Amino acid sequence: MRFILIFILFFSILTFSQEKPKPKVITKELYVEFVDTIEYLFVGVDINYYWGEIKETKILEKLTTLKDTSKISFYSSESTLIKDIDTLKKASIHSTLKTTVSESGKTTSTQGKMNFLPVIVCYRFINKDFENYQLTENEKKLILKYFKNGIFKYNMPWKKNITKREGNKQYDYLDDYISEYDIDWYNDNRYTITLKTSNDPKYIDKIGKKYYVEIIKVLDNKSYLFRTTSDGNSFTEIFTKID
Repeated sequence: MRFILIFILFFSILTFSQEKPKPKVITKELYVEFVDTIEYLFVGVDINYYWGEIKETKILEKLTTLKDTSKISFYSSESTLIKDIDTLKKASIHSTLKTTVSESGKTTSTQGKMNFLPVIVCYRFINKDFENYQLTENEKKLILKYFKNGIFKYNMPWKKNITKREGNKQYDYLDDYISEYDIDWYNDNRYTITLKTSNDPKYIDKIGKKYYVEIIKVLDNKSYLFRTTSDGNSFTEIFTKID
């Protein structure tokens, strides 16, 4: 009886300690006229993988900052915004399949299962005036004075990272994790950051990875809009200086 209880306890711990896979997040950036700077819309998408159809979409209110529902009423499963079904299908696959290969290279067995998870689509709506915006000389001076050094945070309520910039070094803090980057400014508003060290498991395999950053609009002496590009993907966000 004692052995059975121990086994049940062990099995329960093992079961609950297995982390449930998180939905894949796909980001789409769109320049529009109905936002002042940048707003976010998060949509949960449930895929019928076998039929290649969208079963259901749901706006994730806790993450969405775009509050004017008249602007988002047409962003539904019928919208052309959510139209790349192949991309959504690939993102929804969560496979636990493990293939055993012999020394000769021949597949001997495949075990496990394949699940299909919901996908989250994050729409970043950016003010259309910033798409081809040219910084003024005064803005460039503000970058030099306020933004090359300091402590910053993302202007998103769910993102808790704090970034500290000192000379040619940048440090990102999230909970107990620290990531260190080298900074290389190559003109007034463009620079690269290269990941040097990190104790965050998500970034261990990204040591040496380089990101290209462009400050595209100075909003005031405390915040600016910037675009980061890597591997052909880009995202635009706001940094606010807190010290």
